[in-house]
Amino acid sequence: MPYPCMSAEHFHTPHCTAGAILVGLQSDLLWSRVATTVAHLALGALLLRRARRTDLTSPKEISRCYMFTWGLFYAEYLLLPLFR
Repeated sequence: MPYPCMSAEHFHTPHCTAGAILVGLQSDLLWSRVATTVAHLALGALLLRRARRTDLTSPKEISRCYMFTWGLFYAEYLLLPLFR
């Protein structure tokens, strides 16, 4: 498995990011479309970057990647007011 953050438990993450972007693009407000799209692209890029840099031989690094994924999950809550 090349990316521990993209394991079976987290395989849905790219799909959720794409889904959130699609929902955001359906907003009537331009600023909302832009904000949600940019934010989700940034969060998705951060997840992939972190996953690629994780040392798969280190349980500590895998745990940190897992916790980072949860941090991104909570960051999604900050984006909720942008959906209109």
